[in-house]
Amino acid sequence: EVSERHISELENLVHEARKRVWGRALRAGTSRI
Repeated sequence: EVSERHISELENLVHEARKRVWGRALRAGTSRI
C-alpha cells in the first residue's frame, strides 16, 4: 500500500531531478531532453 504522502514525496524528487537535468541541458546550450 502506497500512501498519498509517499506519492507526493516521489513527485517532488522527480520534479527536482527534472529541474536539475533541464538546468544542465540549458547550460550546455541544448533544449533537447
